[in-house]
Amino acid sequence: MAKYTPVPLAYYSLEPEEWDKDKSPVLFLHGMMGSKEHWDDITQAVANATHRKVYAVDASNHGDSPWTDVFNLDVNVDDLLLFMDTIKAPKAILVGHSMGGITSMKMAIKMPERIERIVVEDMTASDLHAQVAELFKMQFPMLRKAFDSIPPELDEVEASKFIPDFMFKTYLNRHRIRVQNPNTKV
Repeated sequence: MAKYTPVPLAYYSLEPEEWDKDKSPVLFLHGMMGSKEHWDDITQAVANATHRKVYAVDASNHGDSPWTDVFNLDVNVDDLLLFMDTIKAPKAILVGHSMGGITSMKMAIKMPERIERIVVEDMTASDLHAQVAELFKMQFPMLRKAFDSIPPELDEVEASKFIPDFMFKTYLNRHRIRVQNPNTKV
C-alpha cells in the first residue's frame, strides 16, 4: 500500500457561553455512514456544560470531508492527528460513536499523550478488525454505486436525499426484506 497522506477534515465548532481557553477541546466523531450533523442536538449543551470549545468532525469519505481511495481506521487516526494539529490542540477529549469510537480507541493507543479522555458510545472493543472490515466491505461499494446512480438532473439537495434512499432500498433488496404497511390487509 502506498503511503497515505492525511486529509483536512470538515467540521463545525461551537464555543461555550463561558469558555475556559486552557481546557482541551471536545471532538465528536460520528459512526460509519454518518456525519458531523448527527451530533447537532448535544454539541452546544456539552460546550456550555464543560466550558470547552467543541468540534464535530466529518471523517474522510463522509459528509463534507474529502473522498480518498484509502479508507481504514488507521488513516482515520492519521486524519484526526492532522485535524488536532490544524486546530492547535495538543490534547483533546474524544467522543466517538461506533466507527468514531473505534477511531478514538485506536488514537488513544497510538498517541496517548494527545488524549485527555475518551468516551466510546455504542462500540465493543472485541474483534474490531473483522467486524469493521466486514462493514466497510459491505457499505462502501454500495455508497460508490449510489453516487454513480444519482440521476444527472437532480440538484444537490435532491441528490443528498437520493443517496440514503438508494442505499436503504439496495440493502432491503440485497437481504430480500419486504417492508409492508401494518395497516394493510393481505
